[in-house]
Amino acid sequence: MIEHLPWQQSQWQRIESAMASNNLAHAYLLTGPEGLGKGLFARQLAQLLLCQSPAAGRACGKCHACSLLQTGAHPDLAIITPEEGARGIKVDQIRDLCQQLQQTSQLKGRRVIIIEPAELMNMAAVNSLLKSLEEPGVGVVFLLVSHHRYRLSATLISRCQTLAFAPDLSSETLNWVEQELNDSSQDPKRLLDLAAGLPFMALEYGGEAYQKRVAFFSDFDQLLQGHTNAIKISEKWHADSQYVLDWLIGWLNNFMVWQVESGSALTLPEGELSLCQRLSRTDNTQGLFAVYDSLLRAKQQLLQQQSINTQLLMDDILLQWVELGLN
Repeated sequence: MIEHLPWQQSQWQRIESAMASNNLAHAYLLTGPEGLGKGLFARQLAQLLLCQSPAAGRACGKCHACSLLQTGAHPDLAIITPEEGARGIKVDQIRDLCQQLQQTSQLKGRRVIIIEPAELMNMAAVNSLLKSLEEPGVGVVFLLVSHHRYRLSATLISRCQTLAFAPDLSSETLNWVEQELNDSSQDPKRLLDLAAGLPFMALEYGGEAYQKRVAFFSDFDQLLQGHTNAIKISEKWHADSQYVLDWLIGWLNNFMVWQVESGSALTLPEGELSLCQRLSRTDNTQGLFAVYDSLLRAKQQLLQQQSINTQLLMDDILLQWVELGLN
């Protein structure tokens, strides 16, 4: 039997309830930050929906359908992701999918389509998909995975039932991180706090990634105090721009928790805690939200654009921080 991740229990309860009442939606939108295992949830759900002998809300893992899924050869499962070398999901991929959906199920059961990440479909691809979402056909279930729900069109969202996934700092999730870590010298609580409750990101912070983050925030602190400038920092870190954006977004999320709980529940490096203290003294809330929005937009640009000047991108982000006047 496949084990469900501890922070995804409420989502599984919704699915199991819908299946028990024969009220399964034809399309689900799985939303939430990266690092929560939404793609894994989609694949586990696909296996459950295609399994020929499910029990207690789990796929059996032994039937013919499960065997095909394990080898990646199930004919009634389609997974749509950006093609190799592409940053987006092309309209031709969706058109090919829609043509396949005109055929019947090869194993006489459900057909499941996973689109990940859904926000990387361009408008032509979205428009091509909408008709299939409106008239999906018998036994067709769409699972759209999105890290940035606000990037999706309202029409697309309205065609789906949303399963929202949120960061989790519970003891159950902390125990999972501890079990998955290969290095007993790492502090699982610190890693989960650093990742702002994103368990899979917490695992990535073990080892070198943690040291790189500490080094970046040391440079970032020097920037905010006026001891260096944005150009020097961006020259040093632009090659790791995707990580830097994730670090800054995660730190701001941690700052929000820190403000609500006075820091008592977080285990963060001293440098990041001191930055939280400095940030708490600013009254420029509007500017802070503007920077947060810029971080999210910059991350989306990195995902979508084939060629982008990461140094200029970093310059712009860091200059916005300097303008907040947090020294």
